[in-house]
Amino acid sequence: MNFGDQKTLTAEYLDDPNNSRHTSAALMLYLNRAQGDIKRHIDEANETFFQKTDTATVVAGDDDFLHTLPADFSKLVSVEDTSNSIPLQSTPTTFQDRHDSIRVDKRFLPKGAHSSGGYYLKHDHDLGRFRLGFTSPDSGYTVSILYQSNLDDMTVNADVSRVPSDYHDLMCLMAALRGYAIEQQRFPAGLESLRQEQLMQLRNYVEAIGRQQPTYINVQD
Repeated sequence: MNFGDQKTLTAEYLDDPNNSRHTSAALMLYLNRAQGDIKRHIDEANETFFQKTDTATVVAGDDDFLHTLPADFSKLVSVEDTSNSIPLQSTPTTFQDRHDSIRVDKRFLPKGAHSSGGYYLKHDHDLGRFRLGFTSPDSGYTVSILYQSNLDDMTVNADVSRVPSDYHDLMCLMAALRGYAIEQQRFPAGLESLRQEQLMQLRNYVEAIGRQQPTYINVQD
């Protein structure tokens, strides 16, 4: 269901098919806010559902190496050093404790690990973006950054949300809920029952994906 179809269905749920009470601009606002609500439900059930990967090449130096994260960054999932054949999980630290994290005994580091300590996350208000910091890297290496991504707002009728298509109807119901609230009207009981049922189905679906594991079959030579 594209954005135009969702606006039409939301207007039907609001009993306003001619947009006499809720303009197209208002429906756009309701639906994009509903998309954000659904994303939060999905993130709570499975933090990797909207996961994306970014990479950074850390450069050795005495100062902190800072990497600017993508504009759609929402939440950090993990950071791995991928310079070796077996990726190594990097250790998170805080901006305040970043210098303490580099005081490590190299004798106890795993093979291929760096003594530069962990990474920290900070928001750069001048850039309006999040950045990853690596304190005084002792050598250059590559990291893989897994993060939850934000969802782009829908603006034109051809846009399609990244929310699973089976739950675009739920997005319309949640958008309609906002419309009724703005009018200070009670949300119809039948629509609320449908909304709750679909929300439960969505959480079950997302949690089931998180539980799926690869299945290996032993085949005799």
